Amino acid sequence: MASAPQRCRGIARGRAVTRRGWCPSLATPMPAADGLLVRVRPVFGRIDAGAARQVAAAAAAHGNGLIDLTQRGNLQFRGFDLGSAASFAAIVGGLGVDQPVGTPGLMVSPLLGVDPAAAPEAGALAGEIAAVVAGMTGLEGPAEKFSVSFDAGGVIGLGSVGADIAIRTAAIGTAAIGTAAIGAAATGWVVDDEVCSAGDLVAVVRRRLEACAPALRAGRRPERMGMARAARVPPLGFVAYAADRGAFGLGLVFGAMNADLLRLLADLAASFGDGVLRFTPWRAVVIAGVTQAAATRLADVAAAEGMIVAGPDWRFGVQACVGAPFCAAAGRATRADALALGDTGRGVHVSGCAKGCAHPGPAEVTLVGRDGRYDLVRNGRAGDTPVRRGLDLAAVRAELMMKVPA
Repeated sequence: MASAPQRCRGIARGRAVTRRGWCPSLATPMPAADGLLVRVRPVFGRIDAGAARQVAAAAAAHGNGLIDLTQRGNLQFRGFDLGSAASFAAIVGGLGVDQPVGTPGLMVSPLLGVDPAAAPEAGALAGEIAAVVAGMTGLEGPAEKFSVSFDAGGVIGLGSVGADIAIRTAAIGTAAIGTAAIGAAATGWVVDDEVCSAGDLVAVVRRRLEACAPALRAGRRPERMGMARAARVPPLGFVAYAADRGAFGLGLVFGAMNADLLRLLADLAASFGDGVLRFTPWRAVVIAGVTQAAATRLADVAAAEGMIVAGPDWRFGVQACVGAPFCAAAGRATRADALALGDTGRGVHVSGCAKGCAHPGPAEVTLVGRDGRYDLVRNGRAGDTPVRRGLDLAAVRAELMMKVPA
């Protein structure tokens, strides 16, 4: 992993990412209406409670304390200038919690190494694959969005996370290929559509990464290779993985939190679980090592702080970007509008502009902010031609109600 000075050299040169399609990092912050954005990609999606408290303190001291949990399980911090971003990067870089800059992102099952129902060899394989991924350095621009997912099965697998290379445990020679298998039933692995043994898995992943390397190192993202899989329901509340232990999923509305909430999450992990925060691609944080008795107390504290502790919850069916006033391109306060739509907004993508940052894919209904109102796209993306233009929120609600049964 790169040292803190290496990570921060982009900031030291006074650079910030400004081109569309790029991602911010510790080394290269990105301008927004409320200051520079800095993104941290936690190693294996985890930060222990002690480090999380230090990250929270640094976010409050050097930024505006606002944090977003992204759809790849990363943490995006807001409100920096070049000097304060460098200070933040020096602190966080020294903690060793960030994946190497300029390499593909690696997402793993949240309970990897904890859940006995996961593939037994998964921990060792994940470490080897992480080393292979870390060797693909020097990626820039859209190539930084290239990602690898590693689904070890168990009670909280990864499901569909939109990875370019999707690795998952599978049963070889049965109709279950392509579906996660667990425990001793896992006799093989699948990389996208290729079945292989555990012994061959790392070589297969290396070969696929090497095939993508020329395009990635040229700053281009190759055509997506990962297979589509069934979407997962976010892990909310208590899920047992042993007779006396389980995991607890805490949902964040739109993935949004602040430094105080991150500090509270660290305290909850230390008080009720194994002291580790596991950040998922589903706008939820998972704490492992929780007893059933502790789960009840944990849920009460989290619910009082506005977190979602049980499902289904309609707010997980709404996609909304950060919106105004945090994004200069946004014409509306998208998240407030999405909440104002209530359950009628389930399945709706609310975008502040035509870029569609929160949900690049198509949605049944996409609302696109323009000149203080919304254009409405059906079965398309934010940049597609709308079927209705210039709607206020009341008119949007009326349009959505038309598809809701009486």
